[in-house]
Amino acid sequence: MHWLNYFNWTWFWTHPMIVGELACGTLPARDRTLSAIGLLQQTRQASVGEVRAFIEYEMLYDHSCGLIDMMLLASTR
Repeated sequence: MHWLNYFNWTWFWTHPMIVGELACGTLPARDRTLSAIGLLQQTRQASVGEVRAFIEYEMLYDHSCGLIDMMLLASTR
């Protein structure tokens, strides 16, 4: 049995922006990899307003993080 069959795939999630970032790059077995990642459950996406509030509340401004980083962080809350 292949080692991937031992995973409980309901434990794994992805974020649409991560999939988008991966799609921008060079992947091995590109179609198969993106298709497999696309089958994972997707996390909740924070709105821009939620991200702005998160940045202020956590005082994350002026830390050289971009919007994508902040959106991913805010989506984990």
